[in-house]
Amino acid sequence: MIEFQVIVLAAGKGSRITELTARKPKCLLPIGNKPMVYYSLKKIEKSGFREVFLVVLETAKSEVEFEIEKTDLSIKVNYITIPSDADWGTADSLRHLSSYIISDIIVVSCDLLTTVDIKYILNFHRKNDASLTALYFEPNADLDLPFTTPGPKSKNKPEKDLVGIDPSTNRLVFLASASDYEVELPLKRALLHKHGNIRIFTNLLDAHFFVMKKWLIKYLTYDVNLSTVKGELIPFFLKKQLSKDNKLSSANDPPVELTPVKDQQEKVKIDPFSLAKDPDYDTCARSMSSFNDHHGDLSPTYLNDNIRCYSYIVKDFGLRTNTVRDFCKANKLVSQNWTKLVGEELMNVSPEATIESTQFESETCFVGPNTTISGKTSIKSTSFGSGCLIKPKARISECIIMNNVQVKEGAVLTNCIICDGVVIEENCALKDCLIGSQYTIPANSSHSNEVLTKIENLMEI
Repeated sequence: MIEFQVIVLAAGKGSRITELTARKPKCLLPIGNKPMVYYSLKKIEKSGFREVFLVVLETAKSEVEFEIEKTDLSIKVNYITIPSDADWGTADSLRHLSSYIISDIIVVSCDLLTTVDIKYILNFHRKNDASLTALYFEPNADLDLPFTTPGPKSKNKPEKDLVGIDPSTNRLVFLASASDYEVELPLKRALLHKHGNIRIFTNLLDAHFFVMKKWLIKYLTYDVNLSTVKGELIPFFLKKQLSKDNKLSSANDPPVELTPVKDQQEKVKIDPFSLAKDPDYDTCARSMSSFNDHHGDLSPTYLNDNIRCYSYIVKDFGLRTNTVRDFCKANKLVSQNWTKLVGEELMNVSPEATIESTQFESETCFVGPNTTISGKTSIKSTSFGSGCLIKPKARISECIIMNNVQVKEGAVLTNCIICDGVVIEENCALKDCLIGSQYTIPANSSHSNEVLTKIENLMEI
């Protein structure tokens, strides 16, 4: 019997980074010399899993499959497609593949880079027999890099969540966006009575890594109003934790009968507590055990709750690449964290690349296959995709250059993101710019802190 099935969500359209995803699926954006989704899949593979479900858009499946086959991944990837024109949330995607779920699940976002060992999260989940465990990262000073984000100058305002946790058990008891509350944060009396000590965090990073009981997915098939995991499903079950009906019960209690509705488009709603019942042997063992998950009062183990949500907070390296700034940050940090991220030795220059430059910093650069870097060039801290051509007298530093890009003689690029198929003509000077796919920069142009892209590309999002 499989204990956990793994689902990687890679169907996001990248609504915050449309300049980068207009012609390329978000999950295939390059980090170092690998597509973004590679790091989640490699982490899962190194944790001992042999297969994974990968949720992608219908229109992107063939491209994603082609790129993954070019990597060194050996894990079996089962592709689950969702309609490209549908505006589905993460919970909608899980509902879509419910027929494939035969065990508890691990849900991972494709934009997650982390050095955390998955086995510790799973052991924590098992120990608490949790309904749901969510991974969070504490602030990490190593991630606070001083650099300018390519594009127009703007203040970096990261989204903040209010995460309420019972410190004695790590029970997750409250979750909301900080933007929903201006001055006061009202908390229910029942919550404060049940959890006398609650810590509210505003600086945790949501990893979008969840471990869930199988019955949660079954419940999703009955409640179609829950569209997202973080914004709707988790807050819904946090409220259910406070319900008077959330009491440990036996699996031998009379089952809840479902009555079909006349309208087949309507889903039957079911009481979640009827799905969350513990087996009799668990209830019996718990009643005879001296174990308790908390101290300081006479409350029973797990506060006698059937539905139990937990947080797992770590100090490990953790980053989600869902903004332009975080995408740049991931590319700047990936080489120095490569061994911990991937578990293998770094090979940052493809053997199929041609490097003729004598001023090429191999320790800080990534170069993809069939890329040619001519002599009399200066290259520092830059990643190149495949099929690029860098002509003599070009100077490039701190850039992310994707596939099939041409940089002609005398061009100077500093801290830029250059998307697929871009042509940069002779003697151009670009600093802190983002260049969209298939764009041509005329000769002798000079740009700073700009986004240069074709309007029709952005309209595809």
